[in-house]
Amino acid sequence: MFLGVGFVVSRHPLYHDYYGNRPRAHGLSPLTDTQIAGGLMMSLDIVIIGGALIFFFWRASQDADRAEDAEEAERSARTAAATPAT
Repeated sequence: MFLGVGFVVSRHPLYHDYYGNRPRAHGLSPLTDTQIAGGLMMSLDIVIIGGALIFFFWRASQDADRAEDAEEAERSARTAAATPAT
């Protein structure tokens, strides 16, 4: 993620030796190309981190639901055992 941020906020092309005097593909300057690459890197990182957060919070909520169901079942079993049979 930090590499993508570095590319986005850079004020000069980071791969100047690579770009050199090559013709510009699609009319992009080397700086614009570098910043777009950084934006794509950040976008992918955000999607991956968001997916991981969603997954872990979903799992935590399932665990909490299971624990709540177990407590409720235990409480109802105790109540049934404490109630005298008639």
